[in-house]
Amino acid sequence: MAPGTEIEFTGTHRELLDTLGNGGAYFFRQLAPEDSADAKRALWELIWAGWVTGDTFAPVRAILGNAGRKPGGAHRQRQRPPRLSRYSVARPQARTVDPTVAGRWSALPPAEPESTVRAHFQAELLLNRYGVVTRGAADGLPGGFATLYKVLTAFEEAGRCQPWPEVSGHRPGRKAGALVALVDGELVWFLERGGKSLLAFDATPEQHRAAAGALSDLVSAGRLQSLLIEKVNGEPVLAPTTEADRAVVHTALADAGFSRTPRGLRLR
Repeated sequence: MAPGTEIEFTGTHRELLDTLGNGGAYFFRQLAPEDSADAKRALWELIWAGWVTGDTFAPVRAILGNAGRKPGGAHRQRQRPPRLSRYSVARPQARTVDPTVAGRWSALPPAEPESTVRAHFQAELLLNRYGVVTRGAADGLPGGFATLYKVLTAFEEAGRCQPWPEVSGHRPGRKAGALVALVDGELVWFLERGGKSLLAFDATPEQHRAAAGALSDLVSAGRLQSLLIEKVNGEPVLAPTTEADRAVVHTALADAGFSRTPRGLRLR
């Protein structure tokens, strides 16, 4: 929300804002006497400047409806003679309200921080929440990932974050369809589209099993038709190895339901 336009505040402006700033919504009679022309004028100056808002559009229609009338040229309707009734004495007389100030009035909330400041806080929030920030984490944010990317780039240049930890073999990248497996906010696996190449980062056996289970859930839920993993950290997944990390990954995949095929480990 943009901040209110700067206007030359008078004592009447400040009195209205002081009352409205106490919370809640107020009828005009709670803000000033009904016949106070200065208060009405000051209220509308605050409305047009973006400091005050109402709960109904009726006052705006009243203002527009009166704009074409000549001063003093009030439109007169034909008056019907009053109809006598035995209940007329008991009926309360309705209090007339100026339609240009009808309804309840409230002060608008403070303006939001500038977009750069807001993006800065959002980037820090996402980094603290997820550990690894991907495009999907920015869905629904103002400006989307494009705005967030600029802030993350500045963070990287300042040494506050990095895109990827060091890992042997193939380098990860920001590619369409790639998957990132996080466990308790820690980066565990990166998979290229279709799962052809898997990169395993430093993690415990329990974290590897959790990452494998998450992939299995994606397939069983129908979000992925199948996965075929051919390489782990740049090496064929079926090749004999003495590397502990690759062996742990192989075991985790097998436990999650991946079966051995001539090309690699597949899950349907």
